Amino acid sequence: MASPPKIKPYNMNATKDIGKVNRIIDAVCEEFQVEKKVLLSPTREQHYIYIRHCIVYTVKRVLNINISCTKMGKLMKRNHASILHGVKTAMNLIVTDNNEFVRYMNRVIKVAKYATREEIIIFNHIAQL
Repeated sequence: MASPPKIKPYNMNATKDIGKVNRIIDAVCEEFQVEKKVLLSPTREQHYIYIRHCIVYTVKRVLNINISCTKMGKLMKRNHASILHGVKTAMNLIVTDNNEFVRYMNRVIKVAKYATREEIIIFNHIAQL
């Protein structure tokens, strides 16, 4: 006799996490005065790339929002590999002390309103160097 199909447990927080990410994207668009449609378009202008990398890094590493790279990619109109690349690139830009990127990062974290006070102070300190 065949075993019954396995039922995946429903993640009650998945909808909340997607809502958080959408609110972060909307708030960042407002802060940087860019249209969401343009930010999520395939444009390769550095300004938009930095904003996208900051959003992805903030969601995945700073705030630790539990959302898969695939779902994050769908929200950002990218594939999961682009999300992973964005996180890695953001880490490299922070470590190499890219002042312009760190200024973007500061603004994104402040706008997200979910970051802790310590993280904001750390990024402010880096930006002042």
